[in-house]
Amino acid sequence: MGREFNSKAGSKKDRGTGRFPWKEGGSEGWDDHEHLEELLTIQLDATSPLSPPNVMRLEYPAQTVLDGKSFGPGQAQSQLFQRSGSGLNAPLALHEIYSRWTFKVDHNFQVNDNSGFTKIVFYRGFYDDPDTGSTVVNGPYIKFGRGKGGKFTLNWDLQGTEDNARILSPTGDNEFSTDTWYELEVKLILNTSPGVADGELHTWIKEHTDGKRIKIFDDADVH
Repeated sequence: MGREFNSKAGSKKDRGTGRFPWKEGGSEGWDDHEHLEELLTIQLDATSPLSPPNVMRLEYPAQTVLDGKSFGPGQAQSQLFQRSGSGLNAPLALHEIYSRWTFKVDHNFQVNDNSGFTKIVFYRGFYDDPDTGSTVVNGPYIKFGRGKGGKFTLNWDLQGTEDNARILSPTGDNEFSTDTWYELEVKLILNTSPGVADGELHTWIKEHTDGKRIKIFDDADVH
């Protein structure tokens, strides 16, 4: 179920009941943070492949991430994996997830000068740390990097897994241009048990103008 981007959360109270996409009433807001993010706005763009004429725009001005901070300028996320019970060994309610979304970066977009990458989308999970007793939120993420000739690259970092900080190698052309709509499909399959490297991560990208769909990541050995 997709979001039409007709409205943004104005407060915690207008989110209705339940979680996206099964929520009822209120705005289309995804979580308790969306209403706080001033740089997150609904805009008109009739060229949007999935939700015309509305899109969500995330402004990222220079120096948005302040010294000593590692995040910004905002987030718009939905909890995807929920345990069916409590405790570290409680089974996950979901073992596979498929998502399909579109993106377009502005012509003056730049990645982080220090790292050479900008984190874009996280696929996070929740787990209980047996040593500290606290709940940890972490997971792999998609990041944009510098390509050639003014283009950018799309990459995966397996942060928060037993393959922590492993950068997956693309199987196809993972470069994209500015001012162009792209459609991205991601399929994640959890590994059968902790420590077993049989989790899967598959990613396809399609440029909206030519309609060519390319599989750029095809991994079946993820912890």
